[in-house]
This record gives sequence, structure tokens and C-alpha cells, in this order.
Amino acid sequence: MSLCKGQIKIGKKKVKKRTIRFLFQRYLKNNYRYIHSEFNNKYKYEILEPIKIDNLEFFIDLNFNGVNPKEIELRSRDYIDNDEFKLYEEWTKRNLGVDIGDLSLQKRSFRWGTIKVKLTKLNKDDPGCITIKIKYK
Repeated sequence: MSLCKGQIKIGKKKVKKRTIRFLFQRYLKNNYRYIHSEFNNKYKYEILEPIKIDNLEFFIDLNFNGVNPKEIELRSRDYIDNDEFKLYEEWTKRNLGVDIGDLSLQKRSFRWGTIKVKLTKLNKDDPGCITIKIKYK
């Protein structure tokens, strides 16, 4: 694993130009601090700073299988207050059509893949952390 700021460490393998992974690496190199790891033909990128999507902060992990994206994971920030948690909950209901409520896991299947929305809580007082996992076929 390597911590990168403006550098791409791929190892011995070269990334082919004009692929999705190549363009994603160029974008990350110019804009974010991230961790890159590789194992066989699987590549994982974890962006260290939260990214704002509709004024909500998410941490993003992206997994590639070869040159194609395989899985995207969005995580809300931990230890947020109840008002902020309701904003995350409304965002998932409005954009993904998934109502979290009291259920811990919601899953929707599409022709191109699946979306899983998971709610994890550390204790009863904690509103929880929302994890959205998009997995492509």
C-alpha cells in the first residue's frame, strides 16, 4: 500500500491509457490524497478526505477488477448528530429510493448490478453510519 499525494504508484504493471482506471488515477492525482493498493488484478483506491455530495460528506472507496470498476462504497461520517443523520437518511431515500428506517440492510437489484444500503450503530445513543455499496456485474 502506498500513501500518494500527486503520485501514482502502480508497481511493475503499466496502466493502459484511455481506460476508466487511467482517467480515474489522473483525476485522483490532481485533486485528492488517497491510498492505493493492488493484489493480482484487483486495485483499491481509498480517498482520505471526505467528498461533498449535495452538501453531505462521504468517504469513498473504489475497487477495480482489471480496468473496469467493480465496486463503489460511500460511507457517511461517523459520530454525527441526529439532525445531520436525518439529512443522510433523506438523501438516500430521495436519490436511491431506499428507506433505511429501523432495518439494518436494504438491497436493490438492477440489470447492471446491485445497491446495498447498510446502517451500522455502535450503541443505542449513536444514530449510526450509513454505508452505500454499489456493485457492478
